[in-house]
Amino acid sequence: MNTLHRTLPGPSAASPGAPEPYSRTVAVPPGDTPGHRGVREALRSLGLRVVTGGTGGTGPQAREEPPGAHCAVRIASPWFGAPPGGGADGPLDRAAVLAAAERMCAAGGGRLVLVTDAGRWPALGVDPETAADQAADLHWWNELAARVAGRGVAANTVRIGYAPFLGHRLPAGREADLLRCQAVRRPVAPEDLAGALSMLLSRAAGNIVGETVPLDGGLERVVVPFGGTGGSRHGPPAGSDPWSLRGRRFLITGASSGIGAACARELARLGADTVLAARRADRLAELAARLEDTTGRSAHAVPADLAEPGAGEALLREAERVAGPVDGLVHAAGALGLDGPGTGRAARERLYRLNLFSLVELAEELTAGWARSGVRGVIVPIGSISAQITPVPHVQNYGAGKAAVSWFSSHLAMTAARHGIRVNTVLPAGVTTPMKEAADPAFVEASMRRVPSGRFSTVEEVAALVSYLAAPVSDYLTGTQLRICGGVGTLRPLPELVSLHDHPGGDGRKADE
Repeated sequence: MNTLHRTLPGPSAASPGAPEPYSRTVAVPPGDTPGHRGVREALRSLGLRVVTGGTGGTGPQAREEPPGAHCAVRIASPWFGAPPGGGADGPLDRAAVLAAAERMCAAGGGRLVLVTDAGRWPALGVDPETAADQAADLHWWNELAARVAGRGVAANTVRIGYAPFLGHRLPAGREADLLRCQAVRRPVAPEDLAGALSMLLSRAAGNIVGETVPLDGGLERVVVPFGGTGGSRHGPPAGSDPWSLRGRRFLITGASSGIGAACARELARLGADTVLAARRADRLAELAARLEDTTGRSAHAVPADLAEPGAGEALLREAERVAGPVDGLVHAAGALGLDGPGTGRAARERLYRLNLFSLVELAEELTAGWARSGVRGVIVPIGSISAQITPVPHVQNYGAGKAAVSWFSSHLAMTAARHGIRVNTVLPAGVTTPMKEAADPAFVEASMRRVPSGRFSTVEEVAALVSYLAAPVSDYLTGTQLRICGGVGTLRPLPELVSLHDHPGGDGRKADE
């Protein structure tokens, strides 16, 4: 049987490396379409109990744990060859989704995931009314996501590309032409969907709100199908544990504290050997010793100041000297620099070297070596939601540098895809770090008015998303920019307006005084 058109085996135990699910019981609306069957099989392969509808079913087992998660399914795009009539999924059952969301809000939280093949862009050859119908469901879903995020319910979307196991069928010639327009030149596999669901249904996904995981092989990257160059043809992840990083060695920059240190802990937990880089040698040495004691994996500390010219190349040489070849990079080094009248050229250049050019040096050197040696390496830079939105003044150089990080990474992903090398960026918004603790409480309170979830992310939540992109479980993703922002950058909801009399002005007086 063609492994790309097969289904997953029956129920199995969850991967030992996978993040903890928010609920071990997941509701899926009734339906016997290929889309519904494929989603149920993916959930069962994660060791989750699947019930039909939103009540948790019947019987003693159902009463033990009502579903704390709900997966809606709509696989209906004619562009991908979804079957007409009864073989495709009908309109989203909004009443059932809303009822499930209300139950989760009342219970203190939950997870909602929409699995759909509806895209953001026009699909030529598809009836506009059909496309508009699916688009309306997407917009309704995001409206709901913004409204329930503040009550602990995280709603997100998995956008499916060409997936024969979910009912898509194209003639051979059209299928081949479609795959030439992807960075990863194969259909979606059941393992890809299971991995995305494992992440979005986890407790660690609590501040991922309104995001879309694009399981489309990079179709949205607008790949030009020309000549013999282009994407990867590697198959779906193999092995018993797609979350495992055993046998991999990751270089982690900015590892002495905050997001970088959390990523080091998480990757080591998944079995990776690590090389830790930052300026503070004492903290690096302490973290390396703790990782070796708690995980049994090797950890090396390599002090480096990546704001210095040429520091990236020097770090890589030293890392390989003390630890051996590196086949993964998490670039968490960075700083927030404020712009003002006194900001000089030297400060700007140092900020760009640290936030951007050190990544460029490391990533280009690593990908060139991996391509020569056949290593399917992975790079996960830490960007910022400031690459996509402009919430505050005086950060134009920081924001521009982070935007360059995101788009350098997406373009590098396209260049390196044919070698099986993956590059994906994580874009956090506010994160609970010492920097946040030092912020003006009034500013923090004002910021939270624009964040649907009403809170910052934790470093552990960011690290969990990084580990998803670093592990084989996300083999189908490259060139993506995934946001963990509480909904502020994904949904960008209009603010809830209140009377100015209820809020103090910037000087502590009533705004109309």
